[in-house]
Amino acid sequence: MVGLNMLKLLSDARMYPDHWHTGEDVPFYHYPVEREFRLAEEEEFHEIPLKPEVWREWIGEERRREEVKKVIFVDGVRKIHKRLQGFDGVVGGIAEIVIGHIVWSEGGVKTCESPLIRRFIVLPENRTKEILERETYFPTLEAFPFEIRELSREGEDRVSATVNNLLLSEEGAYLRNLVSSRDGFIVKDGTIHPGSPLFGGKDYGPVGLVKRVIREHLPTSFMSLVRGLRKGQRTPFYAVYLRDPEDILRIMCYLRLVELESGENPLKGIVRLETLILKRDFENDDRREFLKQEILEAFDFLASFISKMTIRGCDLPRSPENLPIVASLESWLSSFFLPSDYLSSLLERRDLVEDR
Repeated sequence: MVGLNMLKLLSDARMYPDHWHTGEDVPFYHYPVEREFRLAEEEEFHEIPLKPEVWREWIGEERRREEVKKVIFVDGVRKIHKRLQGFDGVVGGIAEIVIGHIVWSEGGVKTCESPLIRRFIVLPENRTKEILERETYFPTLEAFPFEIRELSREGEDRVSATVNNLLLSEEGAYLRNLVSSRDGFIVKDGTIHPGSPLFGGKDYGPVGLVKRVIREHLPTSFMSLVRGLRKGQRTPFYAVYLRDPEDILRIMCYLRLVELESGENPLKGIVRLETLILKRDFENDDRREFLKQEILEAFDFLASFISKMTIRGCDLPRSPENLPIVASLESWLSSFFLPSDYLSSLLERRDLVEDR
């Protein structure tokens, strides 16, 4: 294998492990990769008119549920094993991302054969001249090369922002490959970002399942309707513009997964379903009505399917929004990370700082 000795590279670049840092599984700061939002002004972009009294009547109606024989849940995990510091105050990091999927069908549940694994050493621009995207390795771990990537120039936490953006880029490519196979209905854990595939139909998706609902996107007058949803009920879908790029609409609705118990947070069990479409497709009358019907059937199916897969408690983190099948996928993907403690011990091995 041809590559650079990571320990020598860091020594030459005068980058040192941050001894205060321990390996992290989740970012402390989520970098805003897109700048949303504003509701679409055109009423025909929404499933029904944006009027609380119309929504209230619609939510109370019985919905017809179509069945799908195969559902593919996709997720990606990331880990910053170690943060780096330069003598001049610059920062970097050593990180991994793992992306994969799990398939639900009438025959049972099965994980993908081999997840996508990418390993990175993130360095500031003035440390990456002539070596950007080269491979580097830990001595004694030559079978696990790390790619050299440049530190993001934006973000409160630039190391975390860099790793997040790498993960989002790879997730988009992974989803595109799955969508092209047309092998089942795809549910992506988390939001659907620009660069991900557009909605491909009621039998394929992809649809994002957003478990942590922070931005409601709706006028305040609609939030009492969201809080009043019963298990398995969803709101009508509606459209918001993505400012970057402006030619894409995000179509979304809210769904309750469990019945509320006395004294609970009124947003407990509320998740968001979302998908992306081209604005110009909704500007054509025939195409718009076809797509709206396809999205309607996809969201109705998921509202029924996902609420039936939900459980409370059982020591499941972030229950009930975190589905058992998705939690299992996250746990399985995380098992592919290299051990942080071992990597940290190698970073202290000065006897291995040598070139080939």
